[in-house]
Amino acid sequence: MKSILNLLLTILFFSTLNAQTVDDFKSRAELGDIQAQYEIGVLYIEQAYDDKKGIYWLEKSANSEYLNAIVYLANLYHGIAHQNPIKCLYYAEKAAQLGHTEMAYLAGSFYEEGIGTPVNKEMAEKYYKLSIKEAQPIAQYKLAMFYLYEKQDKNKVKYPKVLKYLRLSAKQGYAPAQKELGLMYAYGEGVKQDMKMSAYWIGQAIAQNNEDAKNFWVKLKLNQYVDDKLEIID
Repeated sequence: MKSILNLLLTILFFSTLNAQTVDDFKSRAELGDIQAQYEIGVLYIEQAYDDKKGIYWLEKSANSEYLNAIVYLANLYHGIAHQNPIKCLYYAEKAAQLGHTEMAYLAGSFYEEGIGTPVNKEMAEKYYKLSIKEAQPIAQYKLAMFYLYEKQDKNKVKYPKVLKYLRLSAKQGYAPAQKELGLMYAYGEGVKQDMKMSAYWIGQAIAQNNEDAKNFWVKLKLNQYVDDKLEIID
């Protein structure tokens, strides 16, 4: 019954398109045109609802290193309908190696959390580093947190790296990084304790309505350390 319904949907879909356009896609795809393979694959999935044929063409395109197809497949296998962590990671890594920073971030999170693969901190670090090439504040924050928590022994924490990426992220206005940087100043973790700097950065996070920052502002009584003339050296 399902196969009959898919067939009817496919027929209906292609009947609504210009026949010459469809024939052009198909002939180009069959001749090895990787862009056409990608385009016909997306059409099958998103408009004809024939996932099997769509994935077939997308995989052919992806196997020829067509980045759009690779990213599409990674997202497809990351979604609920086709959730497959192993395949998702495979295509995310493939895209990351071709310079796609968002896919590098996704691959890094999979390795860190052990999704579709055993936990591998070295691979997580590798892909997080690839993901920050375009100065993405979320990726920078994630990498900072990776360095902060990768070692259970606080004496082995790579604080210079933690602070480096927190500052990069905080300066771009990412509230969780601003809050975390403020806490490091408050508790003197990896940096000399400076309550004025703590008040500044946590205040920046509060300005973006970060609830954790609000709680720490009260807990640490930071109101008394506000300094409008403070010179920010971070």
